[in-house]
Amino acid sequence: EAHSFPTRRSSDLNEALANLTKEAVKQPGWADKFGEFVVNSYISGLATTAVNAASGIAKVGLLGTERILQAVNPASKVKIGEVLPAFRGLLDGVLESAYFAKEGFLRGTPLDAAMPEFRGAIGTQEGATKLEKYAGEVIRIPSRLSVGVDEFFKAIFRKMEFNAQAYRIASSGKFGDSEAVYNALRKIDTKTTDWKDNILKAPELASLPDSARAKLVEDVRSFAKQATFQADLGSFGNKILALRAAHPWVAPVVPFVKTPINIMKDALSYTPLGVFAKNTPTDVKIARVAIGMGITAALANQVAEENVTGSYPKDAAKRNAMIAAGIPEYSIKIGDTYYSYARVEPLATIMGATVDGINAVRDYVSKPSYDSKKEKQLVVDVVAGVTKNIVSKTYLEGISGIMQALHDPERYGGSFVNSFAGLLVPAVIAAGARTQDPYARVVTNFGEAVQARIPDWRAKRWS
Repeated sequence: EAHSFPTRRSSDLNEALANLTKEAVKQPGWADKFGEFVVNSYISGLATTAVNAASGIAKVGLLGTERILQAVNPASKVKIGEVLPAFRGLLDGVLESAYFAKEGFLRGTPLDAAMPEFRGAIGTQEGATKLEKYAGEVIRIPSRLSVGVDEFFKAIFRKMEFNAQAYRIASSGKFGDSEAVYNALRKIDTKTTDWKDNILKAPELASLPDSARAKLVEDVRSFAKQATFQADLGSFGNKILALRAAHPWVAPVVPFVKTPINIMKDALSYTPLGVFAKNTPTDVKIARVAIGMGITAALANQVAEENVTGSYPKDAAKRNAMIAAGIPEYSIKIGDTYYSYARVEPLATIMGATVDGINAVRDYVSKPSYDSKKEKQLVVDVVAGVTKNIVSKTYLEGISGIMQALHDPERYGGSFVNSFAGLLVPAVIAAGARTQDPYARVVTNFGEAVQARIPDWRAKRWS
């Protein structure tokens, strides 16, 4: 009886591992193939890769500013001396990133995942024909490109954090001569998929205990995953991931899970709500809220000069005037041209909500003092601006669309159905159509929605 409990735990563990292995190697069905096709169709445009790269560049700037603010905070564990090594790591990371981008593209799955997060479905089943295998490889190119971009920036962020941590560990004086420890850490080969093992097993780091090495690896890994919006999810997010994996047919409504959740959490961390973030050091909270306040101050004047736009005004006359002048929503004016920032995260959510909030305050101030409803309207407009900047994202269109259709099917049902035109015409083809005819077109049915995504057909339909 004394041995019954350990035996049972061992049996349960073996059963769990067996089920996990079975799940990992199960033959993909039509639902899995459909889900894979949908996800790749949504990210097949080259614009998606470009936006991912722009988001990575934006995050580099935000994290660089964040580290400086942490370093000048006396209560922070970040030392002012590690700022320069971190920026040197940025340059070193760029040199290493091409290798990791290539590896990520070839594997098609995050290199630091315990198990593949993107399993091949189309053409990977036993007995698949050569045509199916070829089709699967072609269809998976967009997701592989996306993984490649993520791995490119992960390499940069890893090197930044590794250099900073190396300086922090060496300067602590706990593990021997500071200069010797720092040089030993800097000699570790991180331009390899085995970089973790190189840190854990490097004989040059004999003075560092195993616990210190393991912590260094985990800190560096977590920093890079968070910076690329690939951080491990909590219980709620994992439940959605499990639902999405178990029911691939929901892909048109919920094509992505991990990235959207992490983007929203990251964007909110730069607002006053960031002080309530869990598992985030206080110095990071302070730095991010300060950055958010700085962005707000910088945007206020630019909004007044109409160099930065948010959502279109509720006033029909003002809205029509902006549209007639060719001024788009959520864009920034550079020279005489407006460029959209709507998908460069997390700046898109931060800037969009901030600009909409500034416009709401301007409307509030412009109303006469005897307007008893203007305070209530200000709150409504600010909340609406934040909400719109979250639910209007392309990766949440499926969820917001089905909610609108369920709430008011007569008004939104048609547009929800039309949104599935992307299943027939992938984004890479639709991008060509928009290049030929960049003007917004009103579609009244599913057939027109499909035509609007096909080059030549779009131009002929609305010529």
